[in-house]
Amino acid sequence: MLQAILMRHKLSKLFEGLGIVFLVAGIFLYWTFWYFIFGFACLFIGTVLILLTTKNWKFKLLTIGIPLTIVGYSFYSSFTTPEMYLIPNNYKGPVVVIFNQKDGQKKEYEGRRRLYRIPLTSFLFTQFKDEQGWIDQDYYYVSPNGQRKMLGVLNTRDFNEEWTLVKNAKEPPRDSLAVFNPGTMGTMGNSGDTNSKVFLQLWVGSYNDTLKKRYFSPEYIDSLKLATKKNGLQSIKQGDFRPLRPHRTVLDNLPS
Repeated sequence: MLQAILMRHKLSKLFEGLGIVFLVAGIFLYWTFWYFIFGFACLFIGTVLILLTTKNWKFKLLTIGIPLTIVGYSFYSSFTTPEMYLIPNNYKGPVVVIFNQKDGQKKEYEGRRRLYRIPLTSFLFTQFKDEQGWIDQDYYYVSPNGQRKMLGVLNTRDFNEEWTLVKNAKEPPRDSLAVFNPGTMGTMGNSGDTNSKVFLQLWVGSYNDTLKKRYFSPEYIDSLKLATKKNGLQSIKQGDFRPLRPHRTVLDNLPS
């Protein structure tokens, strides 16, 4: 009987030590992002091991609850606010949303979703702050009378090229209309620069359309913002603008 009690005590101490190790390892693996699945596995194993100990329930709840609360809160905070993009009907090309613009489009919601009304220029300057994390975005074509048509999402990596190492046996048609590579974030200028701009970019069209990418310089973006603020470019089409030389501005492209 005494031997059984001692054996149980030794196993309890072993489970306690291993459980704490797995719980701590789970937190660190979760924070490494690429190994977060292994982090969840470690947290599960650690929880089971702690529950198998002979410790009282107060110890078990504290030991398990603290790491699970940390990871749970971190996981919840990693999701961005749901968003909806309303894109002019039949538009194909880049869509760029530039955040943190005090004089940009006012914040607007539809339900819980942020609402981005993309102008015909395809560049939206918004007062919304940028967020980074797991995205939940919907995309719609909007006709002049307000009717919406939902757009699907594809990734350029779904398509096979000469340099593709692992070929996709289920490659989508190259003329499929979709939104490509949503959630791509970037910064124009240095991060410490007060004039830097945080932006999100996606592409609307077919895969073949994505091969015709255009470059937009910071000077172009600044002049477009100035023109938007001064003249209101909601009715100007993307085709009315061209990549600009450093000494020119988008104002030079406006019709008189």
